[in-house]
Amino acid sequence: MITVSGRLRRRLGIGRNPLRRPVDRVQRAVGAALLLAFLIAAPVVAVRLAAPGYGDGVRAEHAEAVARHRVDARVERIDERPKAGTSFVFTYAVLAWARPDGTVHRDTTQAWAGAKRGERRSVWVDEAGRLAPAPRDHARTAGVAVLTGAAGALAAGLAPLAAYLVVRRRCDRRRRDLWDAGLARLARDPIT
Repeated sequence: MITVSGRLRRRLGIGRNPLRRPVDRVQRAVGAALLLAFLIAAPVVAVRLAAPGYGDGVRAEHAEAVARHRVDARVERIDERPKAGTSFVFTYAVLAWARPDGTVHRDTTQAWAGAKRGERRSVWVDEAGRLAPAPRDHARTAGVAVLTGAAGALAAGLAPLAAYLVVRRRCDRRRRDLWDAGLARLARDPIT
């Protein structure tokens, strides 16, 4: 009876098999070495790429948190502007809010669904008092760092994968030549 571990050992080419040729052992050894190279290189590349991006992201979080603040704005009017040459109509809200010095500042932004004149809305502004996006949050910083690291790890795997595919193709060619030679020998010297 064949066990699961026996099947796995055979599939991975571990163990003795009198039918296994030297070319099979070469392919297995090269594949194992390239896998080991990937397992060593991938984390190193991932960390080397992700760490600077994460550091930059954290600095951007702090800088934006210092430079931007919330204000309570009031919708002064709603404007609808057709886009030239199309049937699209864009809705904009003109917002007004008081600056720290008491002067009123106005700015226009794309309106949200159901925006009404006189409605109050909390918005982010920069140091100059202009509308700005919300400060960068830590989830975005971490997400970008993780994606950068994952992309680096995948890129680190491309060279070993390409090398393995070249080795496998050459080993397959060698196996085919061995089969052809064996069949030719069998045709020349039939077993009686």
